[in-house]
Amino acid sequence: MESPEKIAYPGILAGIEQLGIYPMERLKRVDRPTTRITNDIGRIGINDSGFRLAALGHFGTVVQNQYRSNKEPVNASLRDMTFRFKDMVDGEIAPSKAPLP
Repeated sequence: MESPEKIAYPGILAGIEQLGIYPMERLKRVDRPTTRITNDIGRIGINDSGFRLAALGHFGTVVQNQYRSNKEPVNASLRDMTFRFKDMVDGEIAPSKAPLP
């Protein structure tokens, strides 16, 4: 890949040059997806996310301490969001499905 100084942004924006090392403009579009999902995809709860498991120490004490000491704004917001959504996600399960209009 070229160095940042050599990338021609006007050419990329105009569609003349490619952005990365892979020529994405050569891919052909198809009418239907080519990836078939054959099994049921399990849902992962918010308590099983990597941030939550790191906070609880499932990856060891080093990762847990790094998780707590990280002061990056994005990570702090994700940590805050994860703990705030915990109460909403871990509520009671409805006995039946809600009727659809």
